[in-house]
Amino acid sequence: MSRVFAAQQTTRKNETDQYNAMQTIRSSEDPLQWWMARRDTLPMLAEMARKYLAIPATSVPCERLFSESGNVMTKKRTRLGSQTFSKIVFCRANERRYKTMFPDVEDIGCETDETDE
Repeated sequence: MSRVFAAQQTTRKNETDQYNAMQTIRSSEDPLQWWMARRDTLPMLAEMARKYLAIPATSVPCERLFSESGNVMTKKRTRLGSQTFSKIVFCRANERRYKTMFPDVEDIGCETDETDE
């Protein structure tokens, strides 16, 4: 039994080393497709990635925004134009997330990956 578990430990270490030596995935690529293409070379890591990358999305951010919209559009504010309404909701969401209505780009964090260029 100890030889079987020792072999598995060595295989895991080899897969991890091989994975670390690979080029990083681009932000435009689908991670599940990337792992599917490498499931033969990295079987244990691919299985783990399939398990954890396939977590279903939730509707919490959408529900939170809908709730915030209800707080903006009250009985006394039913005549707000759609553009004004959108801007108020946007500013309030920024205030809640970044503690300011107009965050700097540095506060938000850059979403682009410089290695993709």
